[in-house]
Amino acid sequence: MLSDNLSKKFHGVGQRIVLRLWPQSQLLLDKRYPIGPVHCPGLSQPKQHRGALNVVVGILGVARTVGRSTIDELMPWNYGPKTKATDAYCINEINCDRANTKLLGELTMLKQLPLGKQGFITSEQGIGMMSIGITVGKKDLYGKKNDITVNGVSTLIRRCTDAGVTHFDTAQAYKNLWSMFIGSWFFLASSSEQKMKPGLANTKGKWQIATKVPPPGGKAHVKEACYQSCKDLGVECIDLYYLHRIDSKVPIEVTMEAMNELIAEGKIKYVGISEASVSTIRRAHAVCPLTCVQMEWSLYARDLEDEIVPICAELGIGIVAYAPMGRGMLADTSLNLSKMGFMDFRKMGKVGYASKDGERRLVKALEKFAKVKGVTTAILSLAWLHKKGRDALKGAGIVPIPGTGNPAHMEENVKAVSLSYSLTDKDIQVIEDCIPREAMKDVARYGGSFAKDVFSVEKNISLTDWENNKK
Repeated sequence: MLSDNLSKKFHGVGQRIVLRLWPQSQLLLDKRYPIGPVHCPGLSQPKQHRGALNVVVGILGVARTVGRSTIDELMPWNYGPKTKATDAYCINEINCDRANTKLLGELTMLKQLPLGKQGFITSEQGIGMMSIGITVGKKDLYGKKNDITVNGVSTLIRRCTDAGVTHFDTAQAYKNLWSMFIGSWFFLASSSEQKMKPGLANTKGKWQIATKVPPPGGKAHVKEACYQSCKDLGVECIDLYYLHRIDSKVPIEVTMEAMNELIAEGKIKYVGISEASVSTIRRAHAVCPLTCVQMEWSLYARDLEDEIVPICAELGIGIVAYAPMGRGMLADTSLNLSKMGFMDFRKMGKVGYASKDGERRLVKALEKFAKVKGVTTAILSLAWLHKKGRDALKGAGIVPIPGTGNPAHMEENVKAVSLSYSLTDKDIQVIEDCIPREAMKDVARYGGSFAKDVFSVEKNISLTDWENNKK
């Protein structure tokens, strides 16, 4: 690993430095390299910057609070042919002790990898943006306070791209309560897409945007919603456009025709669907090749492993995994359902595993093994998913999207990626012994009206029946 070869000595004192590495074509990241100087903008020759950490030659990135000075941007030095941004790796968060200049943090590299087989490249871990969209005052649907101002969201986006998290997963349905109850015209109404617009403009070229259109699945609605999303996000083209839930009354073939038209118009690049059955996935993929399906997948939600994961592996369709830490239940052993607010989605949405008898005992069993590994239960459960997905999908790709509006939580979550590569099959078995799949068997992920839209009960009308009904 490249992190094993970085010098542990710092020139001067730096509290935090974030670098993005674009490897030159002659460099292979599994080899050892000499440490070279930081390249500063405006200099005709490489020069050691006072107070900066020695890094590998050929870097591009952002450094903050380095010694006595700040470098806003580190420019690439021309040591070889230029490479594409998709060859990027990221070294995230090097902490330096002020007194001893000792390496405290573990270096993390996030790779840009294919998701699906249609050509989409994105970070191997993303971020879900629901927490900045569906808000009650300053709190998200899980009772967490986030800075959802324009500056706060812009900071989150910048720190994501600094950390190598470039996959931003949002949706048209992620709107605050003013939008839901009064209307989007109200001056306090806003959506996650609108809040993201300034931050995306400031980091242009460093991200992939995925957003979702809710039903109905008719062509006119799907296309008009796309145009509106482009406007709200401030982009000409959306990287990945999903159908958020399957419309039972409109054949998926009709919806996919709309997606093909949007691709032809240059408004979207790649297509996905969410919470779809095996039958619907096959039908959709036959009309418009799918890049991915979005599904809930965690130690608490594994029912997709029986049929959805195999069909995705067969067809070369990636999976974007939402709620990868069980809506926070796997991240915090102190959570207590009885103390959650009425508007907390785990209570309001009747999330079955959140109220399952003995659920807290399961996560505390996982906590013991997490301590052995020197990580939190959040990081261990997320690392489990990375490895599980890579092994099961056979190259189709997995991108977990832990949702948060807190930059520090996002940076902590990144640690799961490197851990996932060191987990052994024995480690996976220990984790699954702590939280057996059978413990959550037949437990509903949603209750009430939400339950009718999950893949296990989803039934999309056939094209033949739909056309007959129109006669």
